[in-house]
Amino acid sequence: MKSLRLGVASAYALLLFVTAIISVQSTVALLLWGTAAFLVHRFLFRGQEEFDGLAVFVFYSWAALILYLAQLWTYPEYYGFSGGLGIGTDDSFFFSQAARGLPYDFPVRPAYSLNLHHYSIFLRVVTAPLHLVFTRIHPLDFLYFNTFGISLLPLLTAGIASAFFRDARTTRVAFWTVLLCPFIMANGVILLRDGWVAAMFAGAVWSFLQRRWLVMFVFLAGVLYLRLPSGIMLAGSLLVLGPVYFGSYPESGGWRRPDGFLRFVFPVVFVGLALTLAVVLYLGFNRWDEVFRSDFLNTTLRSNAAQDTGTSTFYRLSVLPWPLRVPLALVFYIGSPFLSLQSLYVKELWIPRSFLTNAVALVFPFYAAMFTRGVLRAFKSGHLVA
Repeated sequence: MKSLRLGVASAYALLLFVTAIISVQSTVALLLWGTAAFLVHRFLFRGQEEFDGLAVFVFYSWAALILYLAQLWTYPEYYGFSGGLGIGTDDSFFFSQAARGLPYDFPVRPAYSLNLHHYSIFLRVVTAPLHLVFTRIHPLDFLYFNTFGISLLPLLTAGIASAFFRDARTTRVAFWTVLLCPFIMANGVILLRDGWVAAMFAGAVWSFLQRRWLVMFVFLAGVLYLRLPSGIMLAGSLLVLGPVYFGSYPESGGWRRPDGFLRFVFPVVFVGLALTLAVVLYLGFNRWDEVFRSDFLNTTLRSNAAQDTGTSTFYRLSVLPWPLRVPLALVFYIGSPFLSLQSLYVKELWIPRSFLTNAVALVFPFYAAMFTRGVLRAFKSGHLVA
C-alpha cells in the first residue's frame, strides 16, 4: 500500500510539473480536482479501499494530457482539441461556449454564442472561480475537470459488480476493464459530456443498490440535465432493476420470483414504458426530437450519403421503418466499433482519437466474451454470484 501511495504521489508530482510547463494556471485546476477526487473517494467509497480514487484521477489526467499534446502537435490550429475537417467532434465547440477570452484565431462555429448548450453552461458554472482569478481559461483547466468526473466510473462500476456478484475477483475485473477501456478514454478525456454522463449513470445505479437515495437523485438529475435520452433510459433501468435486485436473497445473491405487489408492478411498468415509446414514435412529437437525437441522425446520414451514396450498413439500417430499425441498429451497435485502419489518417493527418477507437475493436472480443460468460453463468446457476 505504501509503494502504491508513493507511486501515485510521484506520478501526480510529475504531472503537476509537466502541466506547469504548458500552463501554470492549469496546475490550480489539477490540484483542485485532484483534491476533489480524493475527498469524493473517501466519502462515497468507504469499504472499497482496494481501489484508489486519486490514482484513477492521475491516470486519466495523464491520458488527457497526452491526447491533448498529440492533437496539438497534429493540428495546432485547433489548440489541442480533436479538430474539425470531418475528423473531430464537439470538444472545441463546448470550449468556445464555456471559456472566456478566446484566442482571436480560435476556430468557432458561425453564431456559436447565440444558443448556449447546457453542457457549456455546466462547464461555465464549475470553472467560474477560475474565471475570477484568470482572464483566460486554458483547455487543460476543463480537461482536468472532465477527468475528475470520469475517475468515478471505474470505482462505481466495481461497486455495482460487488453489490451484484459479491465476488472479489469479479469486482477487480470490472474495475480494470473499465479503467483501461480505450473507448472510455477516447470519449472521456476530451471535452465531451460522455464521461460525466457515464459516471453519473453508473453512480445512480450504484447508489440505488446501496439505498443511498439522495445521492441517487443527484446523479439521476445530472444525467437528465446533461443528456435527456440517457436520463430517461436510466429511470427505466432503475424501475426494472428494483424488483430483480431487491427480490433476491441477500445472503447469496440468488434470484427469486417477484411475489405479491411486485409481481403486479413489474409487468405494468414494463408494458407502460413500451406503450409510451410506441405512442411517441407514432405521433412524432417535435419536443421528443432530442430524445431520439434526430439532428445527430440526419447529420450522420448526410455524411454517409456524401461519402458512399448510401451504401454503408449504418445508412441502410437508419432508413428502415422504426420496428426494423431499432432491433437491427441495436445488433449493429453491439458489434461496433469495427476495425478501420483507413480512419487513422484523414487528409494525410494522423488522428489520435481514431487510434483509440480502433484499439476498442481489437479488445472488444474480450469484453463481449466476459459479458456473455457472466450472463450465461448467472442464468445457469440461478444466482448473481459469478
